[in-house]
Amino acid sequence: MLMGFFGKFAAVWTALPAPVLGGAQVFLYSTIVVAGLRVLAFLDWTRRERFILTCSFAIGLIDIVQPAWFSQILDYSGAKVHLQGFETGLNLIVQTPFIISAVIGVLLNLDVARR
Repeated sequence: MLMGFFGKFAAVWTALPAPVLGGAQVFLYSTIVVAGLRVLAFLDWTRRERFILTCSFAIGLIDIVQPAWFSQILDYSGAKVHLQGFETGLNLIVQTPFIISAVIGVLLNLDVARR
């Protein structure tokens, strides 16, 4: 009975026109941005935190300015299938700007010097 419900639920989503789904996505992502800005508004900013956020945003926004910048970071064309799969996985991570941005933010936020 549960699987029958999933089919009906999927049919509702596939019947929706693409502009309706696009509008829902815009609203969803806008809500996430506003919630994030609200959290950031309550922080007492230091110079270090502003630098970390600026670097993260800059790397994340490179994809808007130069879309092909991340596309050819790694290129392996050898015969080893395992290395091709590994390289494909790395390229998938590298080609996703918000993952790169998050990694840059985490690495810059490490307090290695204070230990």
